[in-house]
Amino acid sequence: MVADCSRLGTQLLVEALQRNPQFEPLTATFEGFLAHVSTTRPDVAIIGAESNGSNAHTLDLIRVARTQFPKMYLIILLEAAMGDLIVDAFRSGVRGVLCRDDSLETLVQCVNAVQRGQVWARNEQLLYVLETLAQHSVPMTVVDSTGTVLLSKRELDVVQSVAEGLTNREIAARLQLSEHTIKNYLFRVFDKLGVSNRAELVSFALNHRTQPQEKLGPAKTSSRA
Repeated sequence: MVADCSRLGTQLLVEALQRNPQFEPLTATFEGFLAHVSTTRPDVAIIGAESNGSNAHTLDLIRVARTQFPKMYLIILLEAAMGDLIVDAFRSGVRGVLCRDDSLETLVQCVNAVQRGQVWARNEQLLYVLETLAQHSVPMTVVDSTGTVLLSKRELDVVQSVAEGLTNREIAARLQLSEHTIKNYLFRVFDKLGVSNRAELVSFALNHRTQPQEKLGPAKTSSRA
């Protein structure tokens, strides 16, 4: 599903996707996006950022779509690689970030990667997300939609360190553990959260984190070890 801020932008994206036989692109307006998704249930949706510089509506639409259609993967299309907007987009629930100057090949690679459940962004975009997390580092609790705590305290320490961009060796030094132990913790975290790499882990943490000052009521504890 393609929903850009203009009809021309939407049509250009659809024509680009139609060149690849593996895609069946559909179109929707911002106003009719949720209704179209409810009817057609696409695997992936590309939502264009607003051209007027205010992206509140786009991010609100992404958050609602993520809540109502959790099995659909979301990609945001940006005018340029705007750092703060990229962080907000990942927090809102996107799994991929594209820029309007990206190539058709990049568009295809992004859609395919996101459809497989992976996270897609340029290296510099992911680095900006990691740097932002490091600058605003706070203790986090990773929870699911019911408020159930998914990770142990030590696993959260590892996730926090990954989110700050630390290597396994640096995490081991910080937590006074061996690198082998850190790898084991990461394998366990990947398995619990259903992710396969560090970028997906950071994305998951952004989308499922709550902070101590937030009033969510008593957290449930997962029975899984």
